[in-house]
Amino acid sequence: MNTKNIVTPGQRLGFAQDYVAGPGTYVRGNLLYASVVGMKRVSKQTAEGETLVLTVSREKQQSAIPEVCSLITGKVIRITPKEAVVSIMVVDNSPRKRL
Repeated sequence: MNTKNIVTPGQRLGFAQDYVAGPGTYVRGNLLYASVVGMKRVSKQTAEGETLVLTVSREKQQSAIPEVCSLITGKVIRITPKEAVVSIMVVDNSPRKRL
């Protein structure tokens, strides 16, 4: 396993104009970031021209992780002026696994 391909959430992966964001990634501004811990992979999408798709895939199946527009059910644990800590129990009608 090449450890250079292992990425963590929030790690910059490249520029949005160079890649299409695939599963396990997101775009903020003009940069592409990892949203999960896993292996960074680049694949070609040739439906309409040569497009590089950047994905991050997890080695092990984990419980559901919310994405933008996901509906969650959770319990508010703590609220501070800068953040709220929430224990997420259900993501889009899929219960999360206990760790």
